[in-house]
Amino acid sequence: MDHIIITCDPDNIASSKTCKLAGGKFLEIAPIPEDNEMYNPETPDKCTKVYKVLL
Repeated sequence: MDHIIITCDPDNIASSKTCKLAGGKFLEIAPIPEDNEMYNPETPDKCTKVYKVLL
């Protein structure tokens, strides 16, 4: 394994900074899949920031 993928709420500035400080490279803002435990049917348009961290 040469990398991990981490995600955070786009509205959480502190988490975004932590992802970057961990060496994360921003990849995209992606929708949360319906089968993910973080998915909330009351906010189906909620997205997540996706970062790639090289190990």
